[in-house]
Amino acid sequence: MSVLQESGDPWAIAAVVRFLHTMTKSVAVYAVVSSWLNALVFTASIGENFVPLLAALCRNLAWFGATLDKHASAAGGLRIFAPDSAASVWVILPRKNR
Repeated sequence: MSVLQESGDPWAIAAVVRFLHTMTKSVAVYAVVSSWLNALVFTASIGENFVPLLAALCRNLAWFGATLDKHASAAGGLRIFAPDSAASVWVILPRKNR
């Protein structure tokens, strides 16, 4: 994602914007159907490598109370939601093969 975003190619940037729109829509639908959003969990590459996407998604879902802690997110924390967030936001790192 970061490679696409940083490429400057209008088609690549459009793909990232479309992905963000699709993610926002998908999470919002599940949140509405279940009546609330308790937690938002990012895994693997998107969660650990593309903080701007996490921030944008949380901004889009702010009406559900998902508030990102910018410092924890930028520092690569696992618990990346702000103290006043109504929904918890987490990054779960994949297990490495041994």
